Amino acid sequence: MTESFSGSSRRSSALRLVCQWWFGQGGTRMHWQAERGNFASWRVAWSCGFTYHGTVPGSLPSAQGPPVDAWKASLGADDVMEARTPWEDPPVLASAEAGGIRLRPWRDEDVLHLEPRDQPAHHMPARGVLDADTFPEWLLVRREFMARGSSMSWCVADERTDAALGEVLVFVKQGTLDDDAAELGYQVLPSARGRGVATAAARVAVHHALRSRGEGGMGLRRLVAGTAEDNLASNKVLDRLGFTIWGHETAADVLPDGRTVDALHWELLRP
Repeated sequence: MTESFSGSSRRSSALRLVCQWWFGQGGTRMHWQAERGNFASWRVAWSCGFTYHGTVPGSLPSAQGPPVDAWKASLGADDVMEARTPWEDPPVLASAEAGGIRLRPWRDEDVLHLEPRDQPAHHMPARGVLDADTFPEWLLVRREFMARGSSMSWCVADERTDAALGEVLVFVKQGTLDDDAAELGYQVLPSARGRGVATAAARVAVHHALRSRGEGGMGLRRLVAGTAEDNLASNKVLDRLGFTIWGHETAADVLPDGRTVDALHWELLRP
């Protein structure tokens, strides 16, 4: 769900007035809840300084059926009524060296371009793999992380047809992206492999991540990445981008045949 900036701004102003009145009456905390996925409502509460507390399954009555999941947040009387975390809206990125791809925000209709899974399960968590059957939940989770400031996820799209080819993201597992270090991730659909798509997309994302905030980038100082040692394609991408190995984790994953595979830890510092 989206709404105009002016509409969101008016709602934020109204919510601040209500909160000020409530605290002026002696109230100590204002609570907020909304159906999971109601980003328009969360943007208003977020801009007023509400702190997100989590998702409570099946806790919100629904006129269309059984109770639905609810987001919960609150604002204390002493809290500053301004956004406490960043909201990461991914910009459209492209360059002459991008090799016919561009990075853009995800759309619901991108599910039409997805293909059956085709990669070893230990290369990345199954819940993170692009798949048509799980795409609605996958995309909702990606958008939740961006609304909390902990991830920036782009659709890697064909510059000519705009069809989805994969994903590239910059994220943190704790905290938000207003710090100076984050992790790089990427994946491409089976039909896009072997064409340099992952390298081109990751290069664009890395450039944006390490570019200063004054120049429109994310202002990060350090990027890290993790791969399975036998994921030769992914390892080549990081090597081409100038990442170096700083750690080696022994027997990090167990393969279907019982053998184990090591994990590699990579890093890249801003020049």
